[in-house]
Order: sequence, then structure tokens, then C-alpha cells
Amino acid sequence: MFTSRVDAGKKLGEELKLQNIRADLVLGIPRGGVVVAYEIARELKCVLDVLVVKKLGSPSNPELAIGALTFDDVTYIDENLSRGVGADADYIRGEIVRRHHELVKRNQLLRHSPLPPDVGHKSVILVDDGVATGATVLAALMWLVQKKTRTTILALPVAAVDTAYELCKRVATCVILEKPNTLNSVGSFYKEFEQVEEEEVKMLLERYHK
Repeated sequence: MFTSRVDAGKKLGEELKLQNIRADLVLGIPRGGVVVAYEIARELKCVLDVLVVKKLGSPSNPELAIGALTFDDVTYIDENLSRGVGADADYIRGEIVRRHHELVKRNQLLRHSPLPPDVGHKSVILVDDGVATGATVLAALMWLVQKKTRTTILALPVAAVDTAYELCKRVATCVILEKPNTLNSVGSFYKEFEQVEEEEVKMLLERYHK
């Protein structure tokens, strides 16, 4: 259990330091992941940036992720789940188009640049505030592979044990502090888990880069 995202970030930073893990860049997934990433970057004294990713919702339940999309259209789709909820190819294409403009706008707002984070041939720590289905992190990991990072480290406060296993197979190093057998809600592992607004993310990034 974590008091807050700040607490989770500090604990992850301490664990990464204890394991002597170093990186060129800490990459947070907005919005909540950036709060965690901020504390890790402070602890490890490295560059902080964000990777804008958003889940793709199912036809009947927008909160159920059938996949995820990065701001520059790297896409992960859970084929089995998509079939199970009746999300055909036309629906998925439409969902990608709907999310694309929102993601491009958010990337410009948070990063003040249409360009992607510079991760090529660098050691990168990818951070979120927790993982339920894993769709968002899987899309982010696909993006990092395409950008040819030197090393990818995944750092998470919490992920269900089966999901953690699948994610950790895809990276060089994996640090996950809590791995419950089941995880219905990431927020259940936090005492405080209020929604993080984009203005707070902007403020953290601006404060870090002063």
C-alpha cells in the first residue's frame, strides 16, 4: 500500500538506486505516471520526459482497454479481448482516429513540441502509477522498441502478478514493488488516488526543467 503517487515514486527511486540501476532518461506515462516518474528522476538525477499514450476503450465500456495508442500512432491491440467484446476492425479504426487528435493535442500541451521524446540509443526507465490490464504499458514498450533504445527498464509501484510476468519478459530490467495475484483497481493500492489533471503534469515538468 502506498500513501500517494509521490510516496510510490520515492519508494521506486530508492529501490532503483539500491539495485544500482542508472538511466539517461525517466519516461512517465501521463497523467498519474508522471507524478511517480518525477520522484524517480529526482532520486536518480536524470532527465524527465513524458510519453503520451491512451487506452482504446471497448464498444460497451470505454473504461475496458482493448488496446492502447501512442500520440504518433504506435498501436497495441488485445486481439482476444477485442473479439470477445465485439470490437471489429471498423470499430478499432474509428477508435484510433478519435483518440489520435486528442493525443497529438495532449503531447503538444505537455511537451511544447510535436516531436517524440529523444530515446534512441539511450537507457530509459518507463514509469506508470500501476498496471491493471497492461495495454498502455505494452503500447509504450512497442514504441520504445521502434525508437531503438539501448536499454529499457520498467518501473511500476504495482501490477498483477500475471501481467507483471508478461511485461517483464519484454524489458531488460523490471522493478515492480507490489505484485498481487489479482488487481481490479490500481487505486486500491493507494490511500490517496485522486485524478491527476494535465495542469499538474505541466507544472511538474516545468518545475523539473527549471
